[in-house]
Amino acid sequence: MPKYHIWTIGCQMNFADSRRAGEELARLGYTEVKRPQDADLILLNTCVVRQSAEDKVVGRLTSLQGLKRRKPEILLALMGCFVDEIPALIVAHLSGDALLRHGGNLAASFLGT
Repeated sequence: MPKYHIWTIGCQMNFADSRRAGEELARLGYTEVKRPQDADLILLNTCVVRQSAEDKVVGRLTSLQGLKRRKPEILLALMGCFVDEIPALIVAHLSGDALLRHGGNLAASFLGT
């Protein structure tokens, strides 16, 4: 059974969106795990409203790069306002993994279904 981990920063809407993303992933047969290193899919729900949130997103992306190098099969996916605001930076950190723009379909964007 595939596993996912969601990391969320930002407003109440982001936390609600993460909950909905988790529900959709569960419907697709994914199981939630607490540690990103145990996941097949790591979903970062991001924010850029404050500089401190943006810095945390960049820090989190950077910290996950070592895990991604050790386990290249892990899908690292992003959603939230960071994706719409700073796409060039994301592309530099993601190396081709999935981005979900506002209003996008989680399953189609990340999982190809």
